[in-house]
Amino acid sequence: MEINYQYIDIPNYNKIKNEIYDKINVLYPNVTSLFEWQPTNSLVPTEVNELIENFGAQIRGCCVNCTTNSRSPIHVDTGKYHYSLNLPIANCEKTFIKFYHTQREPQLIKTTNVQYWGFNDEDVDVLENIETNKPLIVNTKVAHSFESFQIKPRIMLLIRFEPGWNLENICY
Repeated sequence: MEINYQYIDIPNYNKIKNEIYDKINVLYPNVTSLFEWQPTNSLVPTEVNELIENFGAQIRGCCVNCTTNSRSPIHVDTGKYHYSLNLPIANCEKTFIKFYHTQREPQLIKTTNVQYWGFNDEDVDVLENIETNKPLIVNTKVAHSFESFQIKPRIMLLIRFEPGWNLENICY
C-alpha cells in the first residue's frame, strides 16, 4: 500500500519555524499570495537539512507557498520528485490537505496563470483529509488538493526531495 503522508517530529520546531518566517519576511514583506521556487536552499535551516540527510534524502529545491482562504484544484505535482517536506510556518490552523483515489489519468489543465496536471471533482473519491498544522512529508504523485480557511495568509515552506527516495524508508 502506498503511503500518502507522514507527520514528522522536528526538535525545536517553533524556533526553526520563526527563523524561516523571518527569512521569508525579508524576501517577501507583507506577502498575501505567492507560489515561488527558491533557486537555493537558503531558507532551509541546518537542523532541517540534517534531519533530511538522516532520512537518506537530499533536497532538490524549496518553494514558499502563501495562500488565503482558498482551495487548490485536485492535482498531482509535476517534475521528477515524488516527496515534499511541508513545513507550516504561519497561520496553518484550519488548513488541510486532501488525498484522493481515482481510476483516471490526470489531464493537462491550462488557465490564464498556470498549467497543471489535474482532475475533475467527479473523477475522484476522497481518501483522507488531514490538517497541515504540523510538519509532514507528502507523496506529491497522489492526487491531492489543499484548503485554507484562514483569513490571514497561510505560509508553508515546501521542500522537495531528489528523485529515488521513498517515504517507506522512514515508515517501516
